[in-house]
Amino acid sequence: MIKSKPHIKLHFKAHDILISLALVGLTALLAQIRVPLPFSPVPISGQTLAVFLTAALLSPKKAFFTQLAYITLGGLGLPIFAHFSFGLAILFGPTGGYLIGFPFCALLASYMIRQFESQKHKKLFMSLIFASSGLLTIFTLGLIQLHIWTTNTMPESTIMTTLQIGLIPFIPGLIFKSVVAQGLCLFVKK
Repeated sequence: MIKSKPHIKLHFKAHDILISLALVGLTALLAQIRVPLPFSPVPISGQTLAVFLTAALLSPKKAFFTQLAYITLGGLGLPIFAHFSFGLAILFGPTGGYLIGFPFCALLASYMIRQFESQKHKKLFMSLIFASSGLLTIFTLGLIQLHIWTTNTMPESTIMTTLQIGLIPFIPGLIFKSVVAQGLCLFVKK
């Protein structure tokens, strides 16, 4: 007896496709809002806000595939990354790990949102929890790739160097973006 391999069932309705395309476009648009930091190859950008919105508006699988579409399109040559950049060189560069973390962040954060949706009295606290859980994936992948890049380009760098240029400066903005995303999601859902 031959067993068939399990496959992922993913049903996108026209409405879902439009929302996904809009969220890919929003991620690309917010990628252009970029504040370079003189001490880091990682800029402050608006992309994570779009990732949070994706997580809040779509189911976990659909959120994952929406953000996967974003990085795939950019990797294949659509100029949708920061500074209208594109290509595999971006995905393998110092900031590529953060981009690769977007689908995983969207998946995990969407799952967390759905777990806590019924707890209305804890909405703000839960938004910080879902953002933190998703951000953990972005920053884990981002910091690993950034550390590899920094040790190859600056042999004297340490893990602390990587944290100073790739994590610590971003914490306040990330908390702010997660709260803004939660507010926007409540508005959009209405």
